[in-house]
Amino acid sequence: TQERIEHEAGPSSKSKGVDPRNWGSLDIPENELNLDVQRAIEQEFEDLHTGRHIHYQPEPTYEPEDDDNEELRRLQELKQQYLNAENAYLNKRQVNEHSKYAQRRGISSTPMSHDVEELISHATRQRVQARKSETIRPSNQLPPESLLGQFFHKLRTNMDANLGAHQIGPLDIEGNTTTVTRYKPLLPTSPDKYHGNADFMKFYKYITQCERFCKEAALPPRDQVVKCADYLSGKAYKFYSTMVSISVEHCVMFLPKMEHAGIAHGTTVGLSVPR
Repeated sequence: TQERIEHEAGPSSKSKGVDPRNWGSLDIPENELNLDVQRAIEQEFEDLHTGRHIHYQPEPTYEPEDDDNEELRRLQELKQQYLNAENAYLNKRQVNEHSKYAQRRGISSTPMSHDVEELISHATRQRVQARKSETIRPSNQLPPESLLGQFFHKLRTNMDANLGAHQIGPLDIEGNTTTVTRYKPLLPTSPDKYHGNADFMKFYKYITQCERFCKEAALPPRDQVVKCADYLSGKAYKFYSTMVSISVEHCVMFLPKMEHAGIAHGTTVGLSVPR
């Protein structure tokens, strides 16, 4: 035994290389210290890098069963039904909006609709202009309690009533027949001549007589100015011939022309009325 111990290699005869097993204090995993495991890993890495021993296997194709095909078909049918319902809703909504727009316009789509619309617009403009003209009429600027204000208000009221009676006329209804009663016209009383004197009482008398003359003669509004002008003379007729007769075709009745002549402001054809 002693001889065998003497023949064993001592520490000085062993390899002087570093023993990895002495690195326990570094907490290295056991697999990394196993040489066989490391060789196997290295060989596998080389095989993957060089492409050797690699066989790709195609993934198995999935064939849906009959139940899956039926479910897919039902889903497609539901989707198509939803699209059809959505299209029908949109079409109905467009039709409703178009009908509402046509009702709001109030004008049909017939060829005459444009002419009717123009007629309505023209009538509306005339009403607006009439209201505006009535507002800026000189006689309306007078105090209602003043003498001239009361005079022109009474004159306009009487002439409006006369105009309405002349346009409509009396009607007698007997059974199913409607007849218009004919009255024997009265002989109109001609007004006195007015020369444009600066006298309010003479002017007032002339206006009153002209009002009665137009009423008795049943003159239409378009003829009242011309007929009453026959009883003007001097400065009064000169003013009529140079100012009023130029636009007499636009006159509706006698009063507006007399107001535009300056009566409402206290002057007419050289007449100055004290205020």
